[in-house]
Amino acid sequence: MEDSIIIEKENKHSKHVLIFKNTFFLLSGEIVSQIIRLIFGIYIVRKFLPDDIGAYSVGMALGAMMIFFTDYGISKIVYIDVAQSKTPNKVVWTAGILRLLAIPIGAIIFITSTFILNYTTAESKTIIPFGLSVIVMSFNDIFFYSFKSTSKAIFITYSQLINALLTLIIIGSIILLELPFNLVAWLFLTKAIFIVSLNFFNATKLFPFYKPLKKDFSLVLKRSIPLGISAMAIIIYTSIDHVLISRITNVEMAGYYRAASQLAGLLAIIGTAFVSSVFPFLSSQNNDYESALAHSNILFRQSSRYLLALGVGIGLGFSFLSSKIVELIYGPNYSQSTPILIILVWTQVVIYMSIVAADNLLSRDLRKKVMIQTLLCLIIAFILYPISINFWGIKGAALSQLTIQLTALTYLYLQIRKIGINLRSFLLFDVPRIILSGLGLAFILYLTLSLNLFIQIFIGLISYALFLIVFKIITLKEIFLAKDAINSIIKK
Repeated sequence: MEDSIIIEKENKHSKHVLIFKNTFFLLSGEIVSQIIRLIFGIYIVRKFLPDDIGAYSVGMALGAMMIFFTDYGISKIVYIDVAQSKTPNKVVWTAGILRLLAIPIGAIIFITSTFILNYTTAESKTIIPFGLSVIVMSFNDIFFYSFKSTSKAIFITYSQLINALLTLIIIGSIILLELPFNLVAWLFLTKAIFIVSLNFFNATKLFPFYKPLKKDFSLVLKRSIPLGISAMAIIIYTSIDHVLISRITNVEMAGYYRAASQLAGLLAIIGTAFVSSVFPFLSSQNNDYESALAHSNILFRQSSRYLLALGVGIGLGFSFLSSKIVELIYGPNYSQSTPILIILVWTQVVIYMSIVAADNLLSRDLRKKVMIQTLLCLIIAFILYPISINFWGIKGAALSQLTIQLTALTYLYLQIRKIGINLRSFLLFDVPRIILSGLGLAFILYLTLSLNLFIQIFIGLISYALFLIVFKIITLKEIFLAKDAINSIIKK
């Protein structure tokens, strides 16, 4: 009996270490990638005009809206099926071929949309290559989800590091050769093609080729339709704001909005990487309902607690320091981005909580629940965005984004309760303690407003960490568990 208890404890510990290691690789690659992307974004904002940045923003957003035509929700199906299937290569190749065939459709619709929206020739020369690079890079999702589901996150990290290196080379080329912005856009498209080719090569080594049958295609398409609709809705309601701003106001205002969303988007990597490492583990437990429910309860509370604590700290930090951050990074000419940044950062905090809830539903294959949530948000987006942008400009767009994400979170929490995951302990015990920690941080930040930005950040980080430990949001036991996981990574 004692031996079985010891074995069970060791298995739980090893699973937590595996999750941490997977998160470590995902997070390290994402952090490097996002930092380089931020450096690129900051440099082009300082180097080029707001009109150029606006065209870049429209290209990235409009290209993202076309990802649906290269997806059909197949990526999440790969996530679930590779984690559970005894023949993962069959899943990967069936989904991969479907995605590859769909990319030209997305590209054609994207280019057609650019001309229909009547952008100028100069704007189109920037919009088209940036948008095509987004569509091409979307093919990476198949490989990334396959690597994550087989605990091969290290391949993702390698790819992201190479991508970051190529971005630095592009930045160096701009500095040394004084390249025009439309040529920079074509370099980005070339980089996207190279990275996709690299990941394709790695995938062929991990997953031997399988020639799909007609029934394989039909099965994947049938299962992916709810998630495909969800993907379409999410992409539209998270990207259409940039496009509508450029049409209702002007491309320059889209540039200010892009500058703020670029900084806020940097915060997405932490929540995304954490949940991405936990999600395959939940999917692999799905065969045993009781076991899956027990693990879901534990992981949901832990994930939600950590991400909310992190989000509150980040949200308060940006609320107090946003004007200093924007001036330091972009310069005084982008002061219009400051209030937008505050709203979008808190929106990102809400998204942190939503992805935990959504991926718990998806791990139990409740695709239609997620589809309903995304369609609800899409309907709200079509109503709110045109009205809010007409009345309040880019600030209205940011407030609409926050409203949409709060709606999504409310719906997802209602569905989480229905499948038996316990929200009571999180809402009654964790949330109040995190709020108290946040109030302590807010008081410290208020007292240090007159200090240098970096000194403020340092004092804020130390203070908030102490508050989290005092209120037992993070325990010493959990810190030592993370230490064990880091040691296992180093030893490996």
